[in-house]
Amino acid sequence: MEKNTSEEIKTLLIITLVIILVTVGLYFFTEKILNKKEEVEEVEETISYTEILMGTMLDLPDEEYFVIAYDKTNEETSMFETLYKRYFNKEGALPIYEVNLGIGFNKKYLSDESNTKPKSLEDVQIKDV
Repeated sequence: MEKNTSEEIKTLLIITLVIILVTVGLYFFTEKILNKKEEVEEVEETISYTEILMGTMLDLPDEEYFVIAYDKTNEETSMFETLYKRYFNKEGALPIYEVNLGIGFNKKYLSDESNTKPKSLEDVQIKDV
């Protein structure tokens, strides 16, 4: 009987040890596989005081200003940027604000016809170039 009890204790210890080893093994396996730490790409954030949404175009603090609206993903973007820089560097130049038509918020203002003198935001229509 005593032999039986010692064998049962030995079997119980082996089973307990196997369960502990399997649990620890699964923990490290899931830690390594599931929680892979990806390198976070750091993007430097900048605030642009000249790039606006079309919805804020008529609410700007300046009394007179220009708004240039174009799709920045377009290949001809460099032409607009060159014109902007040339004008901006002139003495007495009015403020210029940029609207990126490639942004989803601004796409609803694209149209087949342009309205150059809108009285309200609902009247704004820009022809895509």
